[in-house]
Amino acid sequence: MANAKMTETQLAEACGVDAKTVGRWITDPNRIPHARHRWATCEALGEEETALWPNAIRTALTSGPDKEDGIEGRFETGHVNLSVFRFDDEMIVTPILARRVGHDSPMMHLRRRQTDGMFDRFSAHVEELWSRGRDIREVGHDAQA
Repeated sequence: MANAKMTETQLAEACGVDAKTVGRWITDPNRIPHARHRWATCEALGEEETALWPNAIRTALTSGPDKEDGIEGRFETGHVNLSVFRFDDEMIVTPILARRVGHDSPMMHLRRRQTDGMFDRFSAHVEELWSRGRDIREVGHDAQA
């Protein structure tokens, strides 16, 4: 909030909640706001959701009503700045741009058309990151995972 030069009251107004609610988000690290409020907060502060609520995505994937057993996810604590969704010979890649939130970054739909093309290069990069990452369902992750 300091970087965005916002008060609790200003953030509350931007998110459509009471200032006391924002105060609870700040003082209780285990409190995860509803998705629409997280998105509004990220937009107002210019921050990524994972920076503000690292456990939000893990919680949604492991306990959400639409949890899929066939979906795998990993957290990488190094320099990633990349979201990837792969489906056989297609993938959706969103490189996160510096000083931008995820929804302000480009999204590329890649298809494997040739050996060592852009798809294969991103695929190799993602495999390297995947091998270093930790499963989102592991118990005992630290808050920054």
